[in-house]
Amino acid sequence: MSMGGGRGGAAGRVGSRDAEVQRAENASAPRIPNLLGRIGELFRPFAGQLVTTIVLVLISAGLGVLPRCSPNARSTRGCSRHPEARMCRC
Repeated sequence: MSMGGGRGGAAGRVGSRDAEVQRAENASAPRIPNLLGRIGELFRPFAGQLVTTIVLVLISAGLGVLPRCSPNARSTRGCSRHPEARMCRC
Protein backbone atom coordinates (compact mmCIF):
# COMPACT_ATOMS: atom_id res chain seq x y z
CA MET A 1 0.00 0.00 0.00
CA SER A 2 1.30 3.42 -0.87
CA MET A 3 2.00 6.08 1.69
CA GLY A 4 -0.41 8.43 -0.07
CA GLY A 5 -3.33 6.15 0.76
CA GLY A 6 -3.83 5.15 -2.87
CA ARG A 7 -5.09 8.60 -3.80
CA GLY A 8 -2.02 9.66 -5.72
CA GLY A 9 -0.84 12.01 -3.00
CA ALA A 10 2.15 14.30 -3.28
CA ALA A 11 4.38 11.93 -1.28
CA GLY A 12 5.69 10.03 -4.30
CA ARG A 13 4.88 12.45 -7.09
CA VAL A 14 7.49 14.34 -9.06
CA GLY A 15 6.13 17.49 -10.62
CA SER A 16 7.73 19.65 -13.26
CA ARG A 17 8.78 22.27 -10.72
CA ASP A 18 10.91 19.87 -8.67
CA ALA A 19 12.35 17.80 -11.51
CA GLU A 20 15.83 19.22 -10.91
CA VAL A 21 15.65 18.23 -7.24
CA GLN A 22 14.66 14.70 -8.20
CA ARG A 23 17.50 14.49 -10.73
CA ALA A 24 19.93 15.53 -8.02
CA GLU A 25 18.58 12.88 -5.67
CA ASN A 26 18.84 10.24 -8.41
CA ALA A 27 22.42 11.27 -9.15
CA SER A 28 23.39 11.00 -5.50
CA ALA A 29 21.82 7.54 -5.09
CA PRO A 30 24.32 4.71 -4.66
CA ARG A 31 25.08 2.54 -7.68
CA ILE A 32 24.23 -1.11 -7.13
CA PRO A 33 26.72 -3.41 -8.84
CA ASN A 34 25.25 -6.09 -11.15
CA LEU A 35 21.66 -4.99 -10.46
CA LEU A 36 20.20 -6.82 -13.47
CA GLY A 37 21.99 -10.02 -12.51
CA ARG A 38 20.70 -9.78 -8.97
CA ILE A 39 17.14 -9.31 -10.19
CA GLY A 40 17.59 -12.30 -12.48
CA GLU A 41 18.70 -14.39 -9.52
CA LEU A 42 15.47 -13.54 -7.72
CA PHE A 43 13.42 -14.92 -10.61
CA ARG A 44 15.61 -17.95 -11.34
CA PRO A 45 13.55 -20.35 -9.16
CA PHE A 46 10.48 -19.38 -11.17
CA ALA A 47 12.03 -19.58 -14.64
CA GLY A 48 9.93 -22.55 -15.74
CA GLN A 49 6.71 -20.93 -14.59
CA LEU A 50 7.61 -17.64 -16.28
CA VAL A 51 8.42 -19.33 -19.59
CA THR A 52 5.21 -21.38 -19.42
CA THR A 53 3.14 -18.26 -18.74
CA ILE A 54 4.74 -16.33 -21.60
CA VAL A 55 4.21 -19.21 -24.03
CA LEU A 56 0.57 -19.61 -22.99
CA VAL A 57 -0.07 -15.88 -23.41
CA LEU A 58 1.46 -15.92 -26.89
CA ILE A 59 -0.57 -18.99 -27.89
CA SER A 60 -3.74 -17.40 -26.56
CA ALA A 61 -3.06 -14.20 -28.50
CA GLY A 62 -2.41 -16.20 -31.65
CA LEU A 63 -5.62 -18.17 -31.25
CA GLY A 64 -7.53 -14.94 -30.76
CA VAL A 65 -6.28 -13.62 -34.10
CA LEU A 66 -7.03 -16.76 -36.12
CA PRO A 67 -10.82 -16.40 -36.39
CA ARG A 68 -10.42 -12.84 -37.58
CA CYS A 69 -8.05 -13.89 -40.36
CA SER A 70 -9.96 -16.90 -41.63
CA PRO A 71 -11.48 -16.64 -45.14
CA ASN A 72 -14.89 -17.65 -43.77
CA ALA A 73 -14.88 -14.76 -41.30
CA ARG A 74 -13.96 -12.36 -44.08
CA SER A 75 -16.88 -13.42 -46.27
CA THR A 76 -19.42 -13.33 -43.43
CA ARG A 77 -18.44 -9.77 -42.50
CA GLY A 78 -18.85 -8.56 -46.05
CA CYS A 79 -15.18 -7.87 -46.47
CA SER A 80 -15.22 -9.03 -50.06
CA ARG A 81 -17.36 -5.99 -50.88
CA HIS A 82 -15.07 -3.65 -48.94
CA PRO A 83 -11.48 -4.86 -49.37
CA GLU A 84 -10.09 -1.68 -47.87
CA ALA A 85 -12.08 -2.10 -44.66
CA ARG A 86 -9.81 -2.01 -41.63
CA MET A 87 -11.44 -4.99 -39.85
CA CYS A 88 -10.63 -7.28 -42.76
CA ARG A 89 -6.85 -6.94 -42.61
CA CYS A 90 -4.70 -9.43 -40.77
